[in-house]
Amino acid sequence: MDLHFLNEFKPDGDALLRRMSTLIDDATLELVADEDPIGDAARRARHVVALRKLRDGGPLLNPSDFASGDEFYDQDVTELLRFSCSGDPEAMVEVWRGPRGHWARAFASAVLLRAHGDEKFRERDSHGNYPVRVLAESILSLDAGLEPEAMAMLAWFIRLLDDDEAWDGRDSDWLVFTGLGILSLAVNSKNAISGGTIMGLANWLIAEEKRAANEQSGPGKFPHHWLFRATVRDLDREQWMAIGAKLAAFKGNSTSGDAVKTIGQKLSGQAPVS
Repeated sequence: MDLHFLNEFKPDGDALLRRMSTLIDDATLELVADEDPIGDAARRARHVVALRKLRDGGPLLNPSDFASGDEFYDQDVTELLRFSCSGDPEAMVEVWRGPRGHWARAFASAVLLRAHGDEKFRERDSHGNYPVRVLAESILSLDAGLEPEAMAMLAWFIRLLDDDEAWDGRDSDWLVFTGLGILSLAVNSKNAISGGTIMGLANWLIAEEKRAANEQSGPGKFPHHWLFRATVRDLDREQWMAIGAKLAAFKGNSTSGDAVKTIGQKLSGQAPVS
């Protein structure tokens, strides 16, 4: 698969977390630790220590960092990260809807995506692709200039999955959802992305979605809706459609701008599946 258009995004799985390590404070980590449903003080303190190690550049998958140590309830930091970035912000308490909540979700999503660099983590992770959407949404909401690093991480993630032979044919929709995450960041970034790269990404998205749809063993839940015909999941459907509506309203008048709008129209349901 030709992924040369990713070069402009400078694929790097560590760039975003390196940058965020100076921006995430302990109060944000405590917000993530509070997602433990048991939540006693000792467990919470252990979680904060593990999260602080992750923030400060520690090993992502060291069992001694992740394990809670509770014999009767195996709650680890990876689960807390999933809880933190999988909820609906509109249903969350106020702190999660504000900037600190977006920092927490951006951090949680970035760590989960980076953890896929470990083959064993990839083999056992089957929780869906919501970290891609949450990362893009929170990075854009924060408006902290993190778009280049976020695009670099997602570009790295696409190459990682594309190179993983074991991934081929399993959760094939991951690739196109990740490309959409890059596209939503690219068209909103203050760091201009060339029209040629946008066109390359758009053309790849169209082709990759069709490939993923053809590989589906069944018709899926939404066989007549672009992208969702390529997945059996629908938990994030409305949120992805909202991203599509924003892409459909893109103001660019160039050929690449038209390609962005076309993808947005397909994703939001404004255009028929071809």
